[in-house]
Order: sequence, then structure tokens, then C-alpha cells
Amino acid sequence: MPDFILPNEASTYLGLSPSTLAIYRCTGDGPKFYKIGRFVKYTKDDLDRWVQSRHYASTSEVAA
Repeated sequence: MPDFILPNEASTYLGLSPSTLAIYRCTGDGPKFYKIGRFVKYTKDDLDRWVQSRHYASTSEVAA
């Protein structure tokens, strides 16, 4: 079983506010997450993959 990270820990790890991370969950723009009962949980691997997916060589690569 993976080690889970709660949203407050995940937001700190990513350098985002908890509310921004919550918005990303709603819009589908954030890292993958687990919903277990009423709890949202992340794995470090999913957070790292999400960060890596935002790795660009120039601003022209970023979708507008």
C-alpha cells in the first residue's frame, strides 16, 4: 500500500496554497488523488509526476 499524503502536506510539498490545490482537484488540473471515504489523499509519486509534467523548455510550449 502506498504512503499517503494529506492535502495540507501535499500543498506544502508543491509550494501551493491548500485552496489552489482544492481548485485544481475540481478542475482536473492538479495531480491525481485518491478519495477514500471523505478523505482526499495523494502519493508522493503522483505529486512528483504532476510536477514533472509541467517541465518546459520555453514559454511557447505552455498551452494558453
